[in-house]
Amino acid sequence: MVLNIEDIDASIWRDELDGVVPQQIHDAHTHVYRGTDSRAPEQEPASWRAMYCSSEGNLEDLRAVDAALLPGRTVSRFTTGGMVMLHLSRKTGIADPDNLADLERLAGRYPNVQWNLCHAARSYVPAFLERSADRLRTIPNLWSDTSSVCDADALTALISILGADRMMYGSDDLTVSARRGKYITFGYAWVDLNEGNSPFHPDHCDPRMTYIRYESLRALKRAAGHLALSHEQIQNLFLGNAQALLSIVKKTARQTRT
Repeated sequence: MVLNIEDIDASIWRDELDGVVPQQIHDAHTHVYRGTDSRAPEQEPASWRAMYCSSEGNLEDLRAVDAALLPGRTVSRFTTGGMVMLHLSRKTGIADPDNLADLERLAGRYPNVQWNLCHAARSYVPAFLERSADRLRTIPNLWSDTSSVCDADALTALISILGADRMMYGSDDLTVSARRGKYITFGYAWVDLNEGNSPFHPDHCDPRMTYIRYESLRALKRAAGHLALSHEQIQNLFLGNAQALLSIVKKTARQTRT
């Protein structure tokens, strides 16, 4: 997979992101699968679309995207079980009463399982997180990732609720963040605005879009600034927190075997 890096992308990386993104990164949210393992809804009636993970999947494409969008960085990914990646459905995400009740019940029943609320708890809108804040703070085995969230307020809210030590960087590639566009929010809605569906063609400014991964990183940078996170905390968002989660998972696995 080859990405075209234009001058707008190079400028955003150089002027806004290069000084923030550390040399070593752990991507806590990627989709590694083979195209032949993707099942359409009629083949898997219980799922909108099933993709079966495979170590023989699209890793080379992922590495090519990383090299283009994160130049000079070393990127690792999860290669173990022991955690559950939750993609919440329903219109209000984590604020939905049934979603929240299910999360509390499952996290309590399985305290040795670590639960990752993907896409900032599917709360691209911060209001959903703020409604759920008090209850989320009581769940100790809860984590979240930043994947494809481009709203700094949503990331600020979630880091404030869970703590900076339980948030992890995630890309959502392939192929979400390797596209040009941005996830935008308004009211209680969020929309994938991209080159294919945008009705906007302004002539008063540069109308070009950059990659969603860059928009998400911009939001994370601003959230860290709003919360006055330390250099160490920012580094941990990209690496240390994921390492801590892996350590917990491996320790639990050893205890379970013995």
